[in-house]
Amino acid sequence: MQENYDMRQDYEWQGERRRKRILLLALIVVILVGLGTWGGVAIGSSSTAEEKVALEYELSSIQSEYEALRESNEALQAEYSRVQSQYETFSKDYEALREQLTGAEEQSSLLQEDFEDLQDKYVSLASIKQFNVDNRLRISFTTEEQFLSSRWIAGEVINIDSTTVKKAYVFIFRYNPDGSLAKGDFPPIVIANLGPSETAHFSFLAAGEAFKIMAVGNY
Repeated sequence: MQENYDMRQDYEWQGERRRKRILLLALIVVILVGLGTWGGVAIGSSSTAEEKVALEYELSSIQSEYEALRESNEALQAEYSRVQSQYETFSKDYEALREQLTGAEEQSSLLQEDFEDLQDKYVSLASIKQFNVDNRLRISFTTEEQFLSSRWIAGEVINIDSTTVKKAYVFIFRYNPDGSLAKGDFPPIVIANLGPSETAHFSFLAAGEAFKIMAVGNY
């Protein structure tokens, strides 16, 4: 963009310079023509034929240079118009690209926020302590959602054995930041008649503390 601006200024400066030269030459032509007309008698009587021819030749040369400068100025004006049009096109393209860049930056910011939110949820779920007392029952966590100032955590119990579990008890133990037991949730979550390979879902609220989940089956 700066290069186009500098080029436009250079064209304007050159055009102004050429216009001044054209005006100067035109003034000289007018003066010489006026002298030839108004002072024709004096020149004819005091100048030799060679001087008159020289003046006419000089006048013809000046007129030729004037025409050449005029044509050059017209060409320069045409080139300036072309560059001006190109500059305006570049300006529009630049503004359009800048708007696209702004939109992309906003979208990137939103995606970054979503990523950080998912990462926080992952870290929170990964920090939950769990263990399975009954090796025929498997516990896993599926989702976590914000609920007011707490977290709503969803999990599932899967019967990985070939025997139906008459009752599966899911105990939730909550821990203090120093690792000591805060409390256990009683009564436990009870799941009845969990067949082989079947899955049962459960959920509970948490306020940011760590957990241990224990599953026990009654067969």
